[in-house]
Amino acid sequence: MKKGLSLVLSFLLLLSITATFGLSAYAVTSGDFEYRLLSDGTAEITGYSGSDTEIIIPSTVDSYTVTSIGNEAFYGCTRLTSVTMPDSLITIGDWVFSRCTGLTSLTIPDSVTRIGMSAFSVCTGLTKINWNAENVRDFYDEDGGGYDIFGNAGTSGDGIVVVFGDNVKKIPAYAFADCKGL
Repeated sequence: MKKGLSLVLSFLLLLSITATFGLSAYAVTSGDFEYRLLSDGTAEITGYSGSDTEIIIPSTVDSYTVTSIGNEAFYGCTRLTSVTMPDSLITIGDWVFSRCTGLTSLTIPDSVTRIGMSAFSVCTGLTKINWNAENVRDFYDEDGGGYDIFGNAGTSGDGIVVVFGDNVKKIPAYAFADCKGL
């Protein structure tokens, strides 16, 4: 009886903590994408289980608008060659595509306003990035730095062009360190 009551109380405590902090207790799968619901009712992509080399991240999953890609969602997916993100996307987390060495082409929508630390670092195959960074407000990490966003990305090519607008007040340290194709 005591074990059963203890188990129920533990479950209720976990449920209340999850609700308090707006966290999903688990990831939900929709097609090849894993996601979790955010406290504002939108979805954050947390992983990919498919085998495609060219992916288009959907703008909605199970009728929830995708506004974020979570930390390390595609970390080390060396098979990826091309990624297109939806216009609904606002936030790209830390290390999202880090070490995706096969990635050659990347399209980041104008809707993105926040990019995390090392989001595209060590993407050594990058030769083309389609991105107009005029709307970016915040390159960030836990300390607000946005360190190493494209560090060691792109070993060659002439297609890596980034345009910054008036909203960018600071480009963080090492944001494009050793980005040879820039």
